[in-house]
Amino acid sequence: MKHRLILGAAIAAAIALAVAPLALTAQSSPAARRTAAGLSGYTLSMADLRKFGVTMQEIGAAIRANPQLEQRFTSTMDESVEQIATRLGGVAQFRPAFAKSGMTPRQFAVTQFTLLGAGMAVGMPKGAKSPEQLVKAMGIDPANVAFMRQHGAEVQALFRQMRASSDEGGDDEKAEPAR
Repeated sequence: MKHRLILGAAIAAAIALAVAPLALTAQSSPAARRTAAGLSGYTLSMADLRKFGVTMQEIGAAIRANPQLEQRFTSTMDESVEQIATRLGGVAQFRPAFAKSGMTPRQFAVTQFTLLGAGMAVGMPKGAKSPEQLVKAMGIDPANVAFMRQHGAEVQALFRQMRASSDEGGDDEKAEPAR
């Protein structure tokens, strides 16, 4: 079961840790300012999200093959987009993932941060800041929020597909019986 959850854990860690620098933007931390500057002018597209999905699946396969790589994948709160791109690009076992998807490590990091920021704005719980307030406070491009609203079902389907793919292959454990 542990190997089946590694990609899910990697995705969850990526999401949790990528959100932190965005949340810091309103506090004007140096890392948050660098991250916001790195995202400036980037607009999400389904083509980039598909490449992102392929990259995540391939990195997940590398992590399943060598669980110690998970530490090299996971961000810290004080990393900028450029630092994450440099770190991920420096892991030899991740390079085939970028080659297969056609996405550079920088494009991956920018897509990750942008997706998460726009997703947060769209998914704000009632009583919290409005999406518009969050967009302004965090420096999220309103076009990316609009993209997430327009393509939310496609994005969810892509992530379901990624989770399903991670459950299918590379396991040395027996499949769970149908209930």
